[in-house]
Amino acid sequence: MNKSNKKVCLNTVLILFAGILCGALLLTLAYCIPVNWNSVYSTERSVEQQGYYPNVPIITNAYNTYFQTWLPGVLDNATVRTFMLPMTFEIGDNPLFLAMNCRGYSYYWHGYVTILRVLQLFMNYEEIQIANEFLQIALIALLAVLIGRKKGVRYVVMLISCYALLMPMAISTCIQYSAVFYLAYGACLFLIWKQEWLSQEFRLFYFFLIVGMLTSYFDLLTYPLITWGIPMIWWVILENRETSVFASLKKIVLHGIAWIIGYGGMWFGKWILATIVLQENVIIRALNEILVRTDTESQVTFGQSNRLYALYMNWKHYTYKLYVLILLIWLLYWLISGFFKGWKKTCTAKCCSFLLIGFSSFIWYLVLMNHTEIHHAFTYRIFGISIAAFFAIILESTSHTKMEWKGIRHYISFFGTGILLMMIACLFTLCTREITPMDNKDQAFESKVLDGDQMKFCFIPAHDRIIAIGIGLQTNSNTGWYEISVYDGESRLYDEIIPVSYYNGNNYENYNVDWHLTAGKEYTISVTTHEIDGDVNLYYTADGFLPLDGCQYYDGDSLIPSQPLLGIQYWCLPLSFKTKFLLTLTYWGLLWTIFYVAAYVKVTVKK
Repeated sequence: MNKSNKKVCLNTVLILFAGILCGALLLTLAYCIPVNWNSVYSTERSVEQQGYYPNVPIITNAYNTYFQTWLPGVLDNATVRTFMLPMTFEIGDNPLFLAMNCRGYSYYWHGYVTILRVLQLFMNYEEIQIANEFLQIALIALLAVLIGRKKGVRYVVMLISCYALLMPMAISTCIQYSAVFYLAYGACLFLIWKQEWLSQEFRLFYFFLIVGMLTSYFDLLTYPLITWGIPMIWWVILENRETSVFASLKKIVLHGIAWIIGYGGMWFGKWILATIVLQENVIIRALNEILVRTDTESQVTFGQSNRLYALYMNWKHYTYKLYVLILLIWLLYWLISGFFKGWKKTCTAKCCSFLLIGFSSFIWYLVLMNHTEIHHAFTYRIFGISIAAFFAIILESTSHTKMEWKGIRHYISFFGTGILLMMIACLFTLCTREITPMDNKDQAFESKVLDGDQMKFCFIPAHDRIIAIGIGLQTNSNTGWYEISVYDGESRLYDEIIPVSYYNGNNYENYNVDWHLTAGKEYTISVTTHEIDGDVNLYYTADGFLPLDGCQYYDGDSLIPSQPLLGIQYWCLPLSFKTKFLLTLTYWGLLWTIFYVAAYVKVTVKK
């Protein structure tokens, strides 16, 4: 290691150490600030009215919004009212303990407390939300002015498009989403303002190191990667020096490592401090949490080992009509420009950098599969990096040539490539699967079942693969188990053993399975009780109420016109034509982008 690299390593350690100490000191001082109880009571009324997972622009107080919709405006008020706001109202004899404990959520920094505890002296939650909206608009407006002066109106349109795809109303209304926004676009502002200063040796490395540290300090794992991805894209856009593909990609990787060191190092510093102050092993708790968040076999994520499903669930937020319109306009602009201008000499090393940055969001989703699948209501914004990179490639590729006749060979090649990539995109779509739930939980009654009884019902699956099943069963017993079996005639195909404790006193729980059946074929499902000390309630639908096709209940050997309370989760091709069409279009745009950049790299390597 040469002298220069040793100096960078030493400075990195010193910056991390100073950041950890300053972060702890600021949090401790924040808990010394008195509480404005009038603000507390007003804030509590506001968040109570808004509910746990409201949705904007029309705020609806509905818990299920978070889990059952792919609309882009879902707010995570559950975190705000459970952790964020209560910590701004906490008081105690030991502010250092409060700063490290964080209401039991000790492996996060919760640095937002340093700001909110000051603001709550003067504002309630509604006033903070209004101020937040004004500040965010002002920041974007200032950025638009600076970018317009340096790069022109087309890049201002890119800025506004990226901002719109973050759902501005949501990120300004929910303070849980605001920290990452301010860090990402505040970093962009500093990059533009101090571009020449940051161009000097290793300053950009330290810059992204500090941005990573601040992200770890203020954010609760919402969409943190954009604090690196968005500023990095704008840095590449603004850079005027010509570099080779290898040198350009090396710089991207280097500053990505700087952000990771800052983000991870700051986080680890909190674990060490909290372990010392709280006298409990916070490091082990945090590492266990990381293992859970990267796990593919969680009950919450329905046992899916396919990490690509996390990508799909986050992508699905972009099927929102306004988002589709914005993305489609950009894609059409690129295709029309390519058709009339040609693309052979328009790709640069910058496009390769944009592509690499864009793929960082895919890596994040694949690694943190558990977290991004469960919390897709806000993690979908990490795709904003890929989208910004896509916009940047479009603008870079349409900046260097004029509209002119390119010759018949160009147009045949253009259409031929487009058709071939569309065929590949269609194949990708046919390989895509999503969870499709079907149930009859709208209306139910109960009947008593004795231990050892076997309940049977016929079942005709709508799709070939079932990944979870729920049956309405309840007992006060703490011992015993249910045996669920699937028969094809007399042949037993599957056998599931479910402990009574799995239901935890509830009358319905989804249980993960992996059944490969034949859609449209009739099977028999039986439920047998074993060693249960007490009665079992079987919940079933009213006579004649049969919302699930091909499912009826056996009374003895006779089918009767009712169904057990039943839920099936299929793993199947998306049912909506709109979803399949947009998915194909997305695959096509991604393939076209990769083909365009790869063609340039091939030509460059040959030279």
